[in-house]
This record gives sequence, structure tokens and C-alpha cells, in this order.
Amino acid sequence: KAREGKFDWKIDPEILTPEDKTAVASLAGTSSGTTVNAGSTNTTLNPGVGPAQTTDKFALLVGNSESRIESLKVPFAAQDIQYLRENLIQNAGYMDANISMVANASLAQLKKEVDALAERATPDSTIFIYFSGVGANLGGKDFLGCIDTTSATDSANMMAKMDLYAPFIKKGCKIFAFYQVNRPVVEGLFFGKEAP
Repeated sequence: KAREGKFDWKIDPEILTPEDKTAVASLAGTSSGTTVNAGSTNTTLNPGVGPAQTTDKFALLVGNSESRIESLKVPFAAQDIQYLRENLIQNAGYMDANISMVANASLAQLKKEVDALAERATPDSTIFIYFSGVGANLGGKDFLGCIDTTSATDSANMMAKMDLYAPFIKKGCKIFAFYQVNRPVVEGLFFGKEAP
């Protein structure tokens, strides 16, 4: 809103491209260093420079290109998490140290990464989860396949999606989760049908 010729905007800088930041700065009457209120924190926008990094944002990036289930493989999954990591750092204000990246994870490795990241998180943390690989819905529950998963109908070597969220929910974190999986329909069910 405009108050006596000044703009008092609330902007989420995490989603702004460098071009958007330049436009915001020019609308505010300055070419750089525009401070906007972004919710609970003030962030300085510097056009052409990535957003300020914050310590309360964490990311878990899982890219399982390898799979014993050939028909559900996502061959570019491990490469995708590399690109995503770079963009979270450059464009979304994530600190490199707060990004846990796992390529071709076994169930044990995935559990270890989830627990380690949850240990570092606080109730004020935002957790960004990205999983690319095998996914299945069994009996109405979504499961994530790991490299030791041998069948899309056997959850023994899969992680339940809710088990992935549980350590972060217990801490009171905000969770944003995205999945890139093949979605075969089995008995009318498919990955993504479970609503957490």
C-alpha cells in the first residue's frame, strides 16, 4: 500500500527472479538495496544478486536414478537434484550447508539423512523436500522406493511418505514437498492419492 508516497510492501523474495527484483527496486524508487518486509524477516533485495541466505531453511533432495524396478525408473533423477541444489542456493536463499542431497539412496541412507536433517531443524524451520525416483501407493499409503526396493508392491524396502514427514512434523516445521515419480495405477490407487 502507498502511505504518503511511500510503498509498504510485503514480498516473499524467495520466489522472485533477478528480473523481478530489479522491477521491484525500480518501482520502489531505488536501483538496489531495497528493503521489503518478507513476513517475519526483512530482506534486502539486490537486483542481479541472489536473495539473502537464511539459516532457518533446509532442503532434502533425493534423486534415485538407479532402481531394480526398470519400468518405474527416473533416469535423470540424480542430475535433477544437482540443478535444484544450485537454484535453491542462487535463487531461493538456501545455505549450501543446509541442503542434504542424496543420490541413489538405500532405505537406510534415506532414513539417516532424514533423521540428521530433522535433528538440525527448529520449530521455525522451513523444510523443502524433493524426491525423484520410484513411488507407489499401496493400500492407500504413498511409499518412496530406494535402490534396494525390488518390487513396486512390496513396501519392505520403501519409505512411507508419512514416515518421511514425521520427524519434521514433530518439530513443528513447515514442509513443502515435491515428487517426480512414475504413477502406475494399481487397484485404482496411484502415488499422490494419499493426502497427509
